[in-house]
Amino acid sequence: IFSKVSSFKFQISRQKLNKLTLKQLLSRLKQIDLETYNIIDKKNRRRVQRALEIYYQTGKPKSQITNHKSPPYEFLQIAPTFSKEILDKRIRQRLIHRLEKEGLIKEVKRLHKQGVSWKRLDSFGLEYRWVSNYLQNKIKYPELVEGLGKAIINFAKHQRTWFKRNKDIKKITKYLEVEKLVKKFLKT
Repeated sequence: IFSKVSSFKFQISRQKLNKLTLKQLLSRLKQIDLETYNIIDKKNRRRVQRALEIYYQTGKPKSQITNHKSPPYEFLQIAPTFSKEILDKRIRQRLIHRLEKEGLIKEVKRLHKQGVSWKRLDSFGLEYRWVSNYLQNKIKYPELVEGLGKAIINFAKHQRTWFKRNKDIKKITKYLEVEKLVKKFLKT
């Protein structure tokens, strides 16, 4: 499945990797780069495959190439925080706006007419996946709104968990706090 290109580089085509199952890709990654295997999202085929492509193109595991050094400059990370109720309400409002005012359904329909397969649209993310199912008559409009809303809220929950774990991010509840944080940061 791969051929030796030089003393340390191996060549494997993306097409050959595409033919492997996610389970097979994960098995290879585990053998090649256990460090990356332990931290990678094992449900994200693209990331798993990309980690393997890095190895096959460079001859080095992704974990050896990735730069784990701190950046040479300081930066300020700020994240607005809202209650779960407010965030959920805003997510649902944004979803309705995307569907009805911004034309998400028309966009997905147009992309499919231009030749983008349903399978490819599915890989574009939550909104495209759900709208594709709606356009294929697999679900009704109320199911689209309810199911996609829940999926986005669940995704936001994972993001909130990540923000909570990252102690470097300054959480704010009022926009006026941003100005104070920035001024303090610039003085140091």
